[in-house]
Amino acid sequence: MITQHEAEALLDKGLLKVRMANGRVWAVRRNGATQTWKTRRTDFSIPCKCGLRTCFRLTDQSTIVDGIIERIV
Repeated sequence: MITQHEAEALLDKGLLKVRMANGRVWAVRRNGATQTWKTRRTDFSIPCKCGLRTCFRLTDQSTIVDGIIERIV
């Protein structure tokens, strides 16, 4: 689990990477604004992109180990 502030800090510094299915590690960049909810304060969703076509959302359920995203939800 990761907090919104930790995820945004890693993204802003360019320290976040994602492990692809083939084992390669790619850099992640932000692809839009952070989405939050008033009723669920700890939940967030950040649209991200890596490579040319791979897009995903970084959420509070994502697992990050040593700056590498292990599980994308």
